[in-house]
Amino acid sequence: VHNTSTNGGDVSLDAQVVASDEQPPPPPDPEPEQLLATGDLWRLNDTGVMATDWFLPGFDDSLWPQGPSQWGFGDGDEATVTQSGVLTTYGRTTFTASNVASMTSAELAVVRDDGAAVYLNGTEIWRSNLPDGPLNAGTYASSGVWGAEEREPTLLSIPPSMLNEGTNTLAVEVHNTSTNGADLSFDAELTVTR
Repeated sequence: VHNTSTNGGDVSLDAQVVASDEQPPPPPDPEPEQLLATGDLWRLNDTGVMATDWFLPGFDDSLWPQGPSQWGFGDGDEATVTQSGVLTTYGRTTFTASNVASMTSAELAVVRDDGAAVYLNGTEIWRSNLPDGPLNAGTYASSGVWGAEEREPTLLSIPPSMLNEGTNTLAVEVHNTSTNGADLSFDAELTVTR
């Protein structure tokens, strides 16, 4: 506070400090980034015959027919209809991941009917409604799946470290309870956060 001169009159100051406990709002949750979506293209094999290395990234699936997900038969909501009367149908797709080191989480949403085993870059990451041990085209699903269980996605948390920088391969085998099964289906979506 300054006066007009050294001989000046009174000088005064009035001040008030107000404290507030109000905190700034937290930063928004990171937006998920979708790496694989419904409608993406899959290579499909519904012949009932399969090589043992079909789920590995280097497997040549170029002769397999291609179509968008959801795929299967019998429910009427399939984007790609596969052959009925076959116990097991195989599918493969690829997607691209970049800057994997910055990812904090990865979540795979899977819809399957009846049983399925899912492989990411050659490693089995999930098996549902199938017996333990080796699987082949003649393996039956453990039980039938109906209602919400065949429509609602199962959410799988995946360590982002399982993703490759660049191209990744997701492979799945879907098994029915019998060759007379009324339906079979599969779909998957993969999202990550950073």
